[in-house]
Amino acid sequence: MTSLKDLSLRMQSKEIRKSRLVLSAPHSVAETWLPRKLAPLIQLDDYSPVDVRIDDDPVDFVRDKIDVRIFFGHDLYRDYQTATLFTESLIAVASPDFMRRFGPSLQDLPDRYLIHTDWGSGFVSSPNWETFLPVGKSINRSLGMTVRTSSTALNFARNGLGAALIPAEMAVDDLRLKRIVHINNAARELPRSYRMAYPKRLNLHPTVMCLREAFKQSLPFGLR
Repeated sequence: MTSLKDLSLRMQSKEIRKSRLVLSAPHSVAETWLPRKLAPLIQLDDYSPVDVRIDDDPVDFVRDKIDVRIFFGHDLYRDYQTATLFTESLIAVASPDFMRRFGPSLQDLPDRYLIHTDWGSGFVSSPNWETFLPVGKSINRSLGMTVRTSSTALNFARNGLGAALIPAEMAVDDLRLKRIVHINNAARELPRSYRMAYPKRLNLHPTVMCLREAFKQSLPFGLR
């Protein structure tokens, strides 16, 4: 009897997993703003929990059994239904202790305390530290720290290792909790947007519709 019960529970568990959508997101998105966007949906009748996966672009929807993909800027998923979510700005942040030590001016920060994010070849045109500093000021990038993801840069800045350039939406929670501060109120709007892609057959799926609306609700920069 026990074995039959266990088998029944396992079959039910498999059916639940099959019915859930799989949401794929970049590492930094999954670690920062995604939980905040998903949390309010738990109370909605039309929303079913999703399984979240962390992937780099490009993903294969069919092979990897992905239903929804969050991505930034590119046009790799033109064969799928896509929706623009929100535009993003890059801001300079550091820990409160770090800023008390070096002061509020970006131009006074030594090069060795600048955290650089290498976003990869697809983001060579994205703003970097030179765009935040006075015209003509050069930076010796070899003196600073280089990381591969925005969430890593945020974590290091939070722990006082230097100043980092972070997408503003990713910094919202840390700014509210005062674990980091926004330096000089400097911001640069990025030329591309966060978007989501999914098979066209899911366009009217209740959970996809909930996700689409929730992800579009980006806070105005002044309220973050």
